[in-house]
Amino acid sequence: MSKSLKLNASNPKVWLLIGIGLAGAVVLVETRRRRCRKLPKEDFGAFVERFELLPIPQPDQTQTLSSLSFAIKDIFDVKGYVTGFGNPHWKRTHSEAGKTAIVITALLSNGATCVGKTVMDEFSFGISGENKFYGTPINPYLTSSIPGGSSSGSAVAVAARLVDFAIGTDTTGCVRIPAAFCGILGFRPSHGVVSTIGVLPNAQSLDTVAMNSTHDHVKTLYKVRNEMRVAFQRLLKDDGILVIPTVPDDPLKRNTDKGFSSEFHDRAFALSSIASISGCCQVAIPLGCHKDCCASVSFISAHGADKFLLNTVLDMYTTIQEQVSVAYALPQPDTNGGIETSELLKEKGNAAFKGRLWNKAVDYYSEAINLNGKNATYFSNRAAAYLELGWYKEAEEDCNKAILHDKKNVKAYLRRGTAREQLLRYKEALKGAMSYSWYPVIENFAVLRQPIVGLIV
Repeated sequence: MSKSLKLNASNPKVWLLIGIGLAGAVVLVETRRRRCRKLPKEDFGAFVERFELLPIPQPDQTQTLSSLSFAIKDIFDVKGYVTGFGNPHWKRTHSEAGKTAIVITALLSNGATCVGKTVMDEFSFGISGENKFYGTPINPYLTSSIPGGSSSGSAVAVAARLVDFAIGTDTTGCVRIPAAFCGILGFRPSHGVVSTIGVLPNAQSLDTVAMNSTHDHVKTLYKVRNEMRVAFQRLLKDDGILVIPTVPDDPLKRNTDKGFSSEFHDRAFALSSIASISGCCQVAIPLGCHKDCCASVSFISAHGADKFLLNTVLDMYTTIQEQVSVAYALPQPDTNGGIETSELLKEKGNAAFKGRLWNKAVDYYSEAINLNGKNATYFSNRAAAYLELGWYKEAEEDCNKAILHDKKNVKAYLRRGTAREQLLRYKEALKGAMSYSWYPVIENFAVLRQPIVGLIV
């Protein structure tokens, strides 16, 4: 060993630096591992099991749900599969279901295709949507926050556009709360209207209280429920609608002890229990995003007025969304001010993109486009966010618009090629690039089938 090496080896500062370096490397690796564990990207962590149940042929009946796909909460029985109830130990100790739940059979008979079971709160106890066994589904609109539960996977699957619709169960807001947090529609039918045969029970005191009618507390609850149902029938009658916020608070951060805060639960239950106890039907309606969180309002109608409520929502939904857009729109400044504002929105979109908030990035880019609809970069950047969300048709459309405004926007061509490749339209992915000098790059990209998203600019 040389003299210099011996001197360095005997120097405690050298060993201190080496130790710090090794510790830093270990921390870096562990941090990356935890991030990967916390945020599974595939399917947004929505599914616990993937399979396909094809529609049941009905030769003498029009299948109104034909071509639609749906997912089911892991609380519904499917013949040949074990209903997991959100817990792997439960799944290991129970047998396969002998029959499929009636509601699923009805959907299959009407032409829909089931593509799998979704993650839920363990035993359906909880409104956070977290599950320590299967992982917590990622809220597509706010990846750092909980998706809400207990039907978390079902809500995430719809919000991420993995399915056309999904079904869950709602006892104390288990569908309405995740719908509000994920920015989608959520419907709780009147109590007893939809069959629960083939569905694991969660809170029988809300379903069939008479079984425990000898218990004094249950008798009291039964009396309260009946009185509340009568009161709401008198209040709402056949054509009345009660409008309330769907949730009182913003969603909590993922993997936090506050997710089990009694205050958070009590405030949420104060609103969700209105329909739960009275048996009324309720629809949660998304109102866009406000302060980086999804906003939602609910319509409640009397027990049995489900058709009236759904028809009302159908008639009013477009108008509601138009009014929301007006309310959220920025005041129209002069031309230069509009350009400055749109650039600021683009930068916010870039920051959201880097933070993996894809839906929020789309919102910012969309606002920038509303102010300046001739900027190719805005369309190209929004296309990149669409690609991350798996919305390939929308990405292709934005790339076409970007190219229309700037035929030299290379990233738009690349992103359009990625979108077309994901849509299995390889020839079109190549055709759009044949007249350009960088055609070999696109050719290799399509042949290798490596998605190219690129950086936000």
